[in-house]
Amino acid sequence: MKKLFALLLVAVLAAVAFGCTAQPAAPTTPTQAPAATAAPATTDGPEQTQQPEETEEVVVCWMGPISGPYASYGTMSITGCKLFEYFWEEKGGFEVHTNRKLVVRYEDNEGNAEIAMALFERIVDEIDAFAFANTTLPTIACQPLLTKYEKPLMFLGATADRALEENNPWTFRATAGDKDIQVAHEKIVEYLAQVQGHNFETFAVVHSSDDSGVGAGLVWSGVFQKHGAEQILDETIQTAQTTDVSGIVSRLKSAQPDVVVACLPTLEASLFQKALREYQCEIPVVAAGSGYSAPEFFDAIGEGGADGVVSTQTWVTESLDYAGDPEKAHELYEKCKDITGEYFTEHGALAWCGLAALVEALDRAESMDGSDIVAALQETDLPPDHWVNMFTQYGGIKFEDVRDRYNQNTYASCIYAQIQNGEWRLVMMGGKPVDPNPVIWPVKAYAD
Repeated sequence: MKKLFALLLVAVLAAVAFGCTAQPAAPTTPTQAPAATAAPATTDGPEQTQQPEETEEVVVCWMGPISGPYASYGTMSITGCKLFEYFWEEKGGFEVHTNRKLVVRYEDNEGNAEIAMALFERIVDEIDAFAFANTTLPTIACQPLLTKYEKPLMFLGATADRALEENNPWTFRATAGDKDIQVAHEKIVEYLAQVQGHNFETFAVVHSSDDSGVGAGLVWSGVFQKHGAEQILDETIQTAQTTDVSGIVSRLKSAQPDVVVACLPTLEASLFQKALREYQCEIPVVAAGSGYSAPEFFDAIGEGGADGVVSTQTWVTESLDYAGDPEKAHELYEKCKDITGEYFTEHGALAWCGLAALVEALDRAESMDGSDIVAALQETDLPPDHWVNMFTQYGGIKFEDVRDRYNQNTYASCIYAQIQNGEWRLVMMGGKPVDPNPVIWPVKAYAD
């Protein structure tokens, strides 16, 4: 019996094997495919399909003067931000949290503190982080709101240090402040004294009435006094109100200081330079940057109207050669007009650096909770050739408590440039002269 059962089992197995290997005959009529049956869901195994993460919009609010007396500064700042947005999309956006998408909103506070506060309160629930351009007072006014709503804010260019002197953990600045610029001022004063063969004995300061002008004037006064010079004039031009500076120039011409320091916005700077030329006041001018770097300044003063002026700067065209990626920096600079509708300027460089530093931290932040963004900003430590520094020659980006200010980029500094033949030329970097553009000094403050 067992033998018979074994023979039957062998026969069955052979039939099964034949059925598995034999090819079925081709059907003579079309057949409809059976309906697909959904595979049961699994929780592990290599065949599990990951659903794409939902896109998370990261909203940064640029706030600054688009209208009003400071509108030109806002325009230059927006240009830098728009150029960065183009670069950011071109490079592929967020790298750590790839589901995030950057959205930059542009809001006009007219450079006015009260307008800025009202605007902030109205839109704060829609914003992850703020970037304030140029004017200091709106930033200071909004600082209590940053604490109230736990929203981080990045400076995009204002140099006044007051907003960082109190320990507000929500405020950051990637670019240079007055105390950083003071270090560079001391080096240029030493160098100019060597070039002319003696120290400066007297100086005058002409500054605007706004916070930036007053602050820059105080910094320059400290530098010259440290080198033994006596201040013999301190003149104020009322911002966006003064149309005649002849009285100031007349007093300068009578006092004859060795040098005059001009800390002025664009309109006031052009008025001052034209008056120096009209009255043939030949006192050399050292400028505090911003007003003298705007394209409108050169349009207003005409050819040769400011040759010889030496100024602190963040960026001039020649500094592109010293960028971490000079080829890319030149490419972006050349494309700027086509991309943004405006030419690239120093304020564009400041805005790029600030916005780029903020966005780089937003990429690393665990979430868009304000405390997580602040933590990412405080952990920032970028090398000098990082794309955040595309248009600035800083030694890196790292936010620390430095020179009695909180959350200031410890590497922020400035370069020196001189107007030669109607354009800015790079003359000093890192406290040393830059070839092939030696500083021409002393110089007349007007064109023959």
